[in-house]
Amino acid sequence: MAKWQLIVPALLGGSVVAGGTAAYFYFKGIPAQVGINPSASAAIVPDEALMTGFISGEDQAWDKLKKFGTPEAQQLFSKGYENFISSFEKSTTDQKIDIEKDVRPWLGSVMVALMPAEKKAEPESLLVVGIKDKLAALKFANKLKENAESTIKEEEYKGIKVLADAKSSSFVGILDNHLVLTTDRKTLELALDTAKGEPSLAAKSKGAMTDALQGFNNPVAQVYIPNYSDFFKQFSAASASPVSPKVLDQLDQIESVVVGMGINDQGLQMRAITAMSPDVKQWNYKPIPGKVIAEFPENTLALVSGSGISESWATSVEQFNEVPEFKQGLDQTRRQLQQLTQLDLDKDLMGWMDGEFALGLIPSKEGMLKDVGFGGALLLETSDRKTAEKTFGKLDTLVSKQFLKLNQRKIDSTPVTDWQVPVQGTLASHGWLDQDTSFMALGGPMADILVSTPERTLSSSKVFQEATASFPKENSGYFYVNMEQASGLLTTNPLIAQSGWLTPETQAILKSIRAVGATTSQMDKSTLKTDIVMTLQPAS
Repeated sequence: MAKWQLIVPALLGGSVVAGGTAAYFYFKGIPAQVGINPSASAAIVPDEALMTGFISGEDQAWDKLKKFGTPEAQQLFSKGYENFISSFEKSTTDQKIDIEKDVRPWLGSVMVALMPAEKKAEPESLLVVGIKDKLAALKFANKLKENAESTIKEEEYKGIKVLADAKSSSFVGILDNHLVLTTDRKTLELALDTAKGEPSLAAKSKGAMTDALQGFNNPVAQVYIPNYSDFFKQFSAASASPVSPKVLDQLDQIESVVVGMGINDQGLQMRAITAMSPDVKQWNYKPIPGKVIAEFPENTLALVSGSGISESWATSVEQFNEVPEFKQGLDQTRRQLQQLTQLDLDKDLMGWMDGEFALGLIPSKEGMLKDVGFGGALLLETSDRKTAEKTFGKLDTLVSKQFLKLNQRKIDSTPVTDWQVPVQGTLASHGWLDQDTSFMALGGPMADILVSTPERTLSSSKVFQEATASFPKENSGYFYVNMEQASGLLTTNPLIAQSGWLTPETQAILKSIRAVGATTSQMDKSTLKTDIVMTLQPAS
């Protein structure tokens, strides 16, 4: 069991918060609602922390979730919350604590920090608890003193009150608007030194923690990893199956990652900010115009779009070529592809894909898609049509030698090549929408849908607009899923139904999600921002 799981019951249970008259004088004096945001808590966390996780205790923000979801999903959420509370109350039976009445009124926030340990691989845990109502906290402390035999010794560290509990091996430092909890005395002293002016994680972040939540109306949670490489190296060293050093060295490209989450009127909003090392070769980030999205119909189920596959591929190969496992697997893939198809992976497949691309799933129950309910479509822009046509030609020759039949036809005036399965119909098709845009379609009707200009495109879809409205206009492409449509297809698909994957609980969650959208943009030369939105169904 992780150490923080032992510390939290100590916080709620007891004895660490309740001891002595110091708690009375502290809780009585200072006004509420001060310092319960991530930056205020991080100002108490030493700057050598490996990671922090922050959760807001503000009821107003979390109560917004009650506006969303099916009755079944709401019931699942309520049951999960009740079980969570019950587990803590059982661990503190000696204290007779009611979480809703005794703790929630004063608990403003909780930040969990993982600190490097000197003599062992497993990090030490540190909790920084923000207090939003000091009178309620005083009432809680008095109740604990009345109902439990105190095992606490009052101490002082550099003028700061410290409560040491021998029974739970826990320590609590009492600051102006926070409690600092840990099971390691040295970790406590580091945190208290930080509170008195030593370098803090808040100062080290240089505003990154604030950036992750900027524009969020109701921020509720955050995770911050100030040194991404050190974080994973520490946990790899403690793992029974450590990661290859060469793989871990690649993580040096990433300096830090911060992820924030908020709740707005449409659902959940998340943002990840990744700071890359300026010493490594940077990705050539270019915002894309999103031209290919206009080729997809309004009812598109899912979409992934972007640009520059060839450049991204070349950069990835260069960066990971020194990792033996990666190089060995890549070389084997190249050889097998060459033997089976006579295609060069780097030149014939990846080399000409230098423009925009989009991969989408489109509903259809025609032909071979009758039971599946949807087909696939891949659009690829290129400045090297000659190489692309040679690749399609080699693929045509390959499939014609198998069980597939080639069929040449025209949709309006656009030439299309179908790969047909005898009796069953068209398996896949390919062709060109214009001089620079090729397509591959999986499923007979897909080529007709792509070539025929849709009356209403995906960009005009209300569901798509809601999922992407808050995104920067200059971005690197979209990830999008219309979960409202997709969940309906999943629940009626006989193969998925037989698999047993769609449990009643899973269905309840899926039906509560309207859509998921994501995109990545560049904040500066070495900082990337990923925005994710999950729109939810209104409560019914």
